[in-house]
Amino acid sequence: KRLLLILLCLPIFAYSQYKNEQLVVQYSMDYKLPLMKRLFKGMMPKSCTIYYSSNAYRMEAEMSILGMDGKVVDICNYTKMESISMMNISGKKKNQEMDTTMYQTNKIFIDSITNVNYFLDNKKILNTKCVKFSYENNNEKSIGFLSKEFSAIGAIIEGKDFGLPLEWETYDKEEKIKIIFTAKSIKTEPLIESYYIIEWIPI
Repeated sequence: KRLLLILLCLPIFAYSQYKNEQLVVQYSMDYKLPLMKRLFKGMMPKSCTIYYSSNAYRMEAEMSILGMDGKVVDICNYTKMESISMMNISGKKKNQEMDTTMYQTNKIFIDSITNVNYFLDNKKILNTKCVKFSYENNNEKSIGFLSKEFSAIGAIIEGKDFGLPLEWETYDKEEKIKIIFTAKSIKTEPLIESYYIIEWIPI
């Protein structure tokens, strides 16, 4: 395939949601794991919901961990340049009720190095025109299809808006884990500002 262009940190998109709106995307998730880690596949989320505002995103996913319920929330706020990851585990263990939440906050560093490549391949996903893309850096490599009709900051590159990925797979080089995302629905709704606050809250 001929390479159409190489985009060097110059996001291009035709439409972005208004500042009083957020984009909501539901994805299915699948995994390819090395042999020694395949036992953990059953504990990994089968789907996730990602919310995109004009300057932040929020990811929510649920899973089952040794018979208990788990929920993960990851928020990146590019106005404050901070992120928070939270995980809640609840259920019964040895006939005792458990309800534990762990969280971690971090500073965000914009990725100004990773290049995004676009190709001639196009396809429609959820009635949305998408273009093939790929990128690779020291930590991961990804390939898939994204739409430039929507704004989705941080969706593929930290702090950058290259559009909304609807089908893609990303490979973690250190963990040797591939995650495959497939969009199942897209909608816009009124902005919920509290979704993007960088502080611990019950989940």
